[in-house]
This record gives sequence, structure tokens and C-alpha cells, in this order.
Amino acid sequence: MQELRKYRRNVLQHRDVLWNLLIVGSTLYAALRIPADIVIGVTNTNWLFAAHIGLTIIFVLDPVFHYLAARKNGNGEVRQYVRTWLAVDILAALPLIIPLPASSLFRLLTLLKITRVTAFINQWRRQLLRASNWLRLAYFAYGLIVIVHITACGWVWIRDVPKGIDPRDAYLKAVYWSVTTLATVGYGDITPETNNEMIYAIVAMMMGFVLYGYLIGNIAGLLNNFDPIKQEHVSNLDKLMAFMRYRRLPSTMQHRVLDYYTYMWQQGVGLDETAMLSRLPSGLRTEVSLYLKRDVIEQVPIFRNASEALKRELATALHPIVVTPGENVFRIGDSARNMYFISKGRLEVLDENERTIGYLQEGEFFGEMALLAKRRRMGTVRAVDYCDLYILDSAMFDHINEHYKEFSIELQVIVEQRLADLKKNDFSRTLHAS
Repeated sequence: MQELRKYRRNVLQHRDVLWNLLIVGSTLYAALRIPADIVIGVTNTNWLFAAHIGLTIIFVLDPVFHYLAARKNGNGEVRQYVRTWLAVDILAALPLIIPLPASSLFRLLTLLKITRVTAFINQWRRQLLRASNWLRLAYFAYGLIVIVHITACGWVWIRDVPKGIDPRDAYLKAVYWSVTTLATVGYGDITPETNNEMIYAIVAMMMGFVLYGYLIGNIAGLLNNFDPIKQEHVSNLDKLMAFMRYRRLPSTMQHRVLDYYTYMWQQGVGLDETAMLSRLPSGLRTEVSLYLKRDVIEQVPIFRNASEALKRELATALHPIVVTPGENVFRIGDSARNMYFISKGRLEVLDENERTIGYLQEGEFFGEMALLAKRRRMGTVRAVDYCDLYILDSAMFDHINEHYKEFSIELQVIVEQRLADLKKNDFSRTLHAS
């Protein structure tokens, strides 16, 4: 896999993730520190000075880090970074390199880094699909903290803290006002007194109205989409129940259908494997198929020592099916169209009088004799419990039998042994003759 690493453009590297997490934390600190420093005037202690130095170093190194990371992925990545984010990274670092205490707006350029945080989280959501909803929730919390803080700082700045009032108390009251306003609660115990304060409060209330609707809509979407496969399963069951009632299927048949869907859900089979794999390019589809089916292929004796080429061809040719208890895989007299491999479950073999003559279990295969002899089935195979099978159709069976001599020879040995057992009426060893 190491030689393929350079082609993996959509995979998170640990180094990049750690650096971007550092940027996310540093940006949050800057978004909290800089507005508070402008309107309240935070006392510079030793640890705050050290934090400022650290923030400056991180923001200065960030464009260098991302430029070098882009170079490793080729000139296209470099051009994309230069066109999109290089200017943002440089502008965000400038107020830290060239401090101008008299210019508050200049210092606020550092907050441009929040757009980079948004890009990081969107990238992670696309790549870490299983954690997408959690990342979305974390981003909501991140943005809410920043918006509440900046709104509170703006209220302190426009309201002018009277002399003798502790700025921390004024800030706490401003946060309280910001939360009640943005949440559209508005208790009214803190009210604007001047025209400027009224204008600011109107803008904050309008922003709170939009923010509140946005948050409610997205939180509802998060809750609804937290388990999309489960939602699809429930929706399919509702449609299925409506269909069966409309068609007035017998109750026993309805229960069997529902049992099947329940089993598929409990086994985690919420997606059609064949349909999902069909959307992949052929090379990648073969690799994924081989990974999913290698254990099934290698537990079958005739494939255990097969070549890698044969295993890859089998992986793309085998299709999964699920057989419910009491369901016939095939019956006596049926046309021979497939060979079957048992991944999970137990089946019984019946003669023409519906008597059980043996059982088939995990790791075994059956149905190949009728394919070789080009005749109809001579036995009935019925599922005892839920069975996961893989089927190999007759066309692919003939192709493999013709082009892979090791398979043909191994199969011929097994067939001759089974024919000999059949002549001796040794049913315990001729279950595959069907």
C-alpha cells in the first residue's frame, strides 16, 4: 500500500490533521482574545504574552506549512492553494507581525482565519463520513461561541462601561444580553438607551432571528440524519407493510417477509452490496470485492490454493444472496444455472420423497455437478435457518473451468470422487451431486 500513497489525495494524514487542529484551537483563542482586548483591555500577564508569541509563530508558519504540503501533491495543489487560501493566511498573520494598537479594524483581520477553520471542518466531514454529524455539531458549538463572544464585545464597546465598573462584570452582563437576544428570548432586563445601542440591538435581533432558525433547522436535520440507514430501513418497512396490506398477502407470508427484512437489518446488511460495488471503477471494484469475499473464497477447499488471478476473478463474479428458513435454493428438476458457496448458515438436502439425506454447512459448496453434466437438478436443497450464500452463474463457471487449469483439475478430482460415492450410495459424501 505504501507505493499507492502518492495517489491518495482524499486521505487525511496524521501530520496535517494535528496541524489543522492546532490552527482550529489557535483561531478560537484569537477570536476570543482579540475582540476582548480591543473593547475591555485585557491585562498582559506573562502567560498571555507567551500565548501571543505562540499564536504569532503558528499563524506565520501556517502558510509555509500548507504551501509545502501542497507541493508534495503536485503543481495543481500549489496553484489551488495560492489562488484560494494563501492571501487569507497572510492577511490573518499580518496584525500579529505588525501590531498597530490604534487600529482595531487592522487587528480584526486575524479573524479571517475562521474561514480556514470552516474549510478544515468541511474537508473532515467529507472524508470522515462516520463522524460527519459529530463534526457538524462541533462546528455549530464552535461558531456559536465565537458569535456570542463577538456580539457581547460589540455591546460592551457601544455601551461604554462606566468608570468604577469592573470590565469583567460588564462583559458577563453583555454575554447574558447577547445570549438572550440571539436566542430570541429577550427578557428585557437589559435594554438599549441610546440610538446607537438601539441600532446595534436591532441588528443583533435580526441576526439572532436568522441564527436561531439556522440552528434549529440544522439540529433537526442532525437528529433526523444521525442514522440514515436506519431511517431508510424504517421507511422501506412502512412501504412494504402498505404494499402487503394493499395486495392482501397471507399473514404467514407477511411474517416471513418481515422476518427477512428484520434479519437483514440485524446483520447490518442495510445496503445492496452488488449495487454499491457496481458504481466503482473496475480496478477498485475488484480490490474491494476481493477484500470482502477473500475469507469465503479461501474457506472453500478447491479455492484455498488457487492463484491470485483466479481469486480476483471469483471475487467479481460471486454475488451474495440470503435464503430464509424453509426456502428452497432449488428443487428436483430445476434447470442448473448456478453454483453455490455457503458463507453462513445450514441447509438440508432432500431426495425425491422429501426425505433429508444430509446437511450442508459453512465453507461447503454445492450445485456444480449439474452444471458440469449440463442436466437438471437431481436433489432439493432447503435452508434450515438464515443462510448467506454466494452464487456463481453458469457462464462464469464455464469460463473459469476453461481458463484456469488448476481449478479444472481440482474440480475433476472432486467430481470423480463424488461419482464413485454415488455408485456406492454413500449419500453422506454425495450431497453436492445436485
